[in-house]
Amino acid sequence: MQRNPYSAGAVKFSFWFQEFRKAVFMLADGASLAEIKKLNQETNIFAASSPERAKLIMSNVAKRIEALDPSFVPLFVCSDVVGQKLLCLIACMCTDTLFFDFVNDIIRVKLALGLNEYGDSDARKFWDDKQIQSDKVANLTE
Repeated sequence: MQRNPYSAGAVKFSFWFQEFRKAVFMLADGASLAEIKKLNQETNIFAASSPERAKLIMSNVAKRIEALDPSFVPLFVCSDVVGQKLLCLIACMCTDTLFFDFVNDIIRVKLALGLNEYGDSDARKFWDDKQIQSDKVANLTE
């Protein structure tokens, strides 16, 4: 995974599992990402509320798909919904360094300890730690 600079811009992006799933199945059926993008522009395949929103969704879904090796497509198609959601989550982690670090630093540790919940204090601790580690994160505001 390429480590991109931290950005809080990704907080406005949804998980977009259904859109990701639809695009991956279209890839499995032989469409190219360029064809899917064109179809989205022409017919709003994700039923977005506006053309700008459709473009934003497609841009993020495409970025997530491109972050994974193409070999994930057949694995995704033959997986159950839980497996597909995990692959979508991995794609999100590959495209958002801050989210990757949150999952790695907080969620991974919780799971290793057998804890299945995290709270506001965990998120605050993560944020405080990142602000100390990174001037860019320290300058981010709500």
